[in-house]
This record gives sequence, C-alpha cells and structure tokens, in this order.
Amino acid sequence: MTPIIIGFSGKRGSGKSTLSKLIAEKYNCPYVSFGDYVRAEASCRNIIPSVSNLQIIGEGLMAQPYNFCNKVIASSSWKHGESLVIDGIRHEMVLDCLRKITSPSKFILVSIISDEKERANRLTNRGESSKESKDFEKHSTEQDVKERLLSLADLIISSNKPINDAAKELLDEIKLQDCAK
Repeated sequence: MTPIIIGFSGKRGSGKSTLSKLIAEKYNCPYVSFGDYVRAEASCRNIIPSVSNLQIIGEGLMAQPYNFCNKVIASSSWKHGESLVIDGIRHEMVLDCLRKITSPSKFILVSIISDEKERANRLTNRGESSKESKDFEKHSTEQDVKERLLSLADLIISSNKPINDAAKELLDEIKLQDCAK
C-alpha cells in the first residue's frame, strides 16, 4: 500500500485506541497517541493524570495547536514519506495542523463510533461513574469529536463488532481507496 497517515477520532471509550494500535501493528507502521503525549506531559509536571487534569493540560496545549501537533508527532519514530497511525484527534484545528505537517502524504480521518451502552460499560470498567462521564462529555475537548470530526471523517467504523473484524473492515476500505487512485 501507498504510505498514508491514518488519524483516529471518536468519543472516549469508543475503542479508538484499541483499534488504532491494532491497525498500526497490522500496517507495520509507527503509532502515536495524543492521549499518551498528554499523560506524559502530566507526569513531567507532577500532575495526577485524572481525566479532568488531562483535559485541562490538553486545552492548554491547544493554545499553540501547530506546536502541539509537531511535538506529538516528534514523539514517534515517523519520517515524512512513511505511514503513520495517529490516535486521539479531538479538535478540527488539530486535524488541519496534522494534514499540513504530514503533507503531501494522504491523510485519512477515521471516526470510531460505538453503541452508547457499550461505551458506558468501557468507561465504567476504567473506574468512571456515569456522572463523571457525563461531566467529561461537556468539556470543550469533547465537542468537536461528537459532531464536527464525525462529519469530516473519511471513514466511519463501528467498534461494536469484534476488534479484528473492525480492523479488517478498515484495512479493506483503505485498500479500496488506494486502488481507486
């Protein structure tokens, strides 16, 4: 396949990290995660990596989105002209920056959707109460994910099916797009 950048977006608990890691493994390319970067930033600042603290840190990093995106990508082993899987795109502005940074590579935005009951179960298994989850959903970091990024997605994949089936569906769609050039 032609080298491509595959960016993943989706609500918290949708399965995007699980699927994006699997795609990076199957596509044999570097993986980078905005969530991992923000968690590392919290650690450097000696801040407890609670969801609310991570949202605050991420919001601060968004003051300079291009710089933020460059630092996240630099935390991977990616080089221009190679494929890359990017997990955790939460803002349209980040998507725009990533497309510029990775240009001229083809960039595919994949939005992961999940049944709300399944997603709630995943969040509960992470130790979040339903009230906490609802509060976190109101934060600005979640707003673009729910509407704008979903509308901008090149592909929408459901994570309600077994993860290997979702990965196969995604890879098949990417191959179809690659062949259609």
